[in-house]
Amino acid sequence: MKTRVKTNAAAVMMGLLLFFALTVSVKAGNTEDVKVIMLSGKKVMLQVQNPYMQQMEINITDESNQYLYSSKLPMDAAFRKVYDLSNLPEGDYKVLLQLSNKVLEKDVRIEGGKTAVINESTHYLPYFKKKDNNLMVSYLNTAKDKVSVSFYSNTDKFFSDKPDNATSFQRLYSLEKLEPGQYNIELTSGDKMYSYPFEVQ
Repeated sequence: MKTRVKTNAAAVMMGLLLFFALTVSVKAGNTEDVKVIMLSGKKVMLQVQNPYMQQMEINITDESNQYLYSSKLPMDAAFRKVYDLSNLPEGDYKVLLQLSNKVLEKDVRIEGGKTAVINESTHYLPYFKKKDNNLMVSYLNTAKDKVSVSFYSNTDKFFSDKPDNATSFQRLYSLEKLEPGQYNIELTSGDKMYSYPFEVQ
């Protein structure tokens, strides 16, 4: 039997309050201040002002996006720590700091015994919420990248949605036509991909 997922316009309107709450929490995070300070000896100091004491996590990846380091940080209003990168070979790395649903990326280059920040960017994680036979997806697309939402049963894609390249969007997908089982939704935005597994009973 062919399974289908449909969007429900009336339910989308009911989800506006949830999306508004998400947007407010994102805007509230604008007072954070994150600094990556280069020190001698291939050391990097991370300095974070986190006045709302949001959950924080740091990840360091290499050029092939392999995780070299990952740690949850204390939910302090101010955080400072030095990371020693001297055991890493020359090359480009990413320092990713996640505060709640906000991700700050610092591209760091190690070359000639020195470290330097070569690029900085910020993006936001999508919000997925399943309730009863509906799945809410909200996403703040500040870069206005091309976004695609796909539903999978095992590895088989059976539904795809391509929202407009707006700064933000939300969708409420009805799952009532799906057979019981395990599913996965993937949201791609530019070169980033996020997934969310869910079950239909």
